[in-house]
Amino acid sequence: MPAGGAYLRWMNELRVALNRQLFLGLTGFEAHYAHFSIGAAYGAHLDRYQDSNARVLSAILYCNQDWPDDAGGEFVMYGDHDAPCLTLAPRGGTLLLFLSAGRKHEAKAAIRARWSVAGWFRAGA
Repeated sequence: MPAGGAYLRWMNELRVALNRQLFLGLTGFEAHYAHFSIGAAYGAHLDRYQDSNARVLSAILYCNQDWPDDAGGEFVMYGDHDAPCLTLAPRGGTLLLFLSAGRKHEAKAAIRARWSVAGWFRAGA
């Protein structure tokens, strides 16, 4: 798939740049396409498992063209005391990066189907 290959090459270039600038020790990237049907949501969760430190940086690329403000489907990140600290509409072309450890987040339900590519920059073997 040409678009998938281009995206993975782009993420590898980003990984190299992040390591050069921020010394994160990123060694790889894993990703999957995500499709949320109308009304689907992904409840609050963490991307980094307790027994692993492999996932360092989470990445979400939204692929939804012309996303209306009233369609829902927002990304919500929670901060201290589970208070929302970031809410972002899933507009096409938006790339969201955040540290995987300790960043609880969710995808709210929407009145339209939506697509994204979710991924994680990893460290270690």
